[in-house]
Amino acid sequence: MLYSDENLSFYWQEGILMCDWHIEHGSYEFVDYGIKKRLELTGDKQIVMLSDIRKLKTTTREARQRMAAEDGQIGLLAVGVVMNSKLQATIFNFFMKINFPSTIPTKVFSNKEDAILWCKSFIKTEPNGQ
Repeated sequence: MLYSDENLSFYWQEGILMCDWHIEHGSYEFVDYGIKKRLELTGDKQIVMLSDIRKLKTTTREARQRMAAEDGQIGLLAVGVVMNSKLQATIFNFFMKINFPSTIPTKVFSNKEDAILWCKSFIKTEPNGQ
């Protein structure tokens, strides 16, 4: 485990930075905290991230805007998001198009294994295969 508290956990799995949210309500303050914690943990690395937000029930408009802020995208090669249902994923995708005009590939899944496979396709390897 790279970092864990009562709100979220960060850990590496198969070259992907996993971020599990343990909260039901996403506020501006929480999203800001999560972005700053990720940047603190990863430094200047370019990473692929998978956020498991299946426990999340609501987010504020300000929280979504905070996610879309420029520093929220620093160091990200791609972002996968795991949600509970296809309906949630459809709604989330709608909000993403409005609030997250990003050039970073982002995809929402209802199945974590599918999300991991997609994320792995963005992991960069060194010329020697590492």
